Amino acid sequence: MNPAEWFTEQVPGAETAFSLKIKQKVHEEQSEFQHLEIYETETFGNLMVIDGCTMVSTRDNFFYHEMISRPFSTMPESGLNPVLVRL
Repeated sequence: MNPAEWFTEQVPGAETAFSLKIKQKVHEEQSEFQHLEIYETETFGNLMVIDGCTMVSTRDNFFYHEMISRPFSTMPESGLNPVLVRL
């Protein structure tokens, strides 16, 4: 196994890690606040990593969107008109 072909996020103190085989690094950027990386993976599509921590991938992004949209869809009428924009 070539470590350069894998993205691995280790969980300190838990003796656990999560790894995905990558095809290529699509983007890398350091802002004033965080380090952002985008990888194309073999099985999870595109993977977004912020400060070395897995955030979301193409395959599991519906979990992320569900967490954002569910509270608004179940709120009683509040007079607010929230707008969710997907980029």
